[in-house]
Amino acid sequence: MRYFGLFIIVFAAAAVSWEYAKHMKKRFRECEGFLFFFEHMRIGISSFLHSPRKLSEGFSSDALRSVGFLPALAESDDVLEAYKKAEGSLSLSREERGVIEELFSSVGSCYLSDALRLIDRASEKMKVRRAALAAEYPKNVRLFTSISVTCALGIVILLI
Repeated sequence: MRYFGLFIIVFAAAAVSWEYAKHMKKRFRECEGFLFFFEHMRIGISSFLHSPRKLSEGFSSDALRSVGFLPALAESDDVLEAYKKAEGSLSLSREERGVIEELFSSVGSCYLSDALRLIDRASEKMKVRRAALAAEYPKNVRLFTSISVTCALGIVILLI
């Protein structure tokens, strides 16, 4: 019975590490999805003067669909309102959310040239965040896994 308890402790540490890796991957996919949406948005606004509802018609992203942003955008005429509906299920950091909110709160209330400039600036910021996430992801997951397993083994040693 004692060995079963020790196995459960190590298994729990591995499960926590796996969930953290899953969370980081989801965050990366969401960041990438919004980056692609920004690029799609730029084309839709500059070439066709699409409304927000029209922007959702020609865009597909599993990450943004799973958090509810694209379905909310299909129902709404306001990009910020659609984002607010999906915000609770996003895994993005505060900085990434700030980039998105800054863009979505400004688009539609300014001239076309200003909107395109805002989209370009938000795209650049999101590219930097995506590159940082891509570089941090393997290191953070390895570190978190190491710490979790070390703590679990420490508990195992204390119990033996």
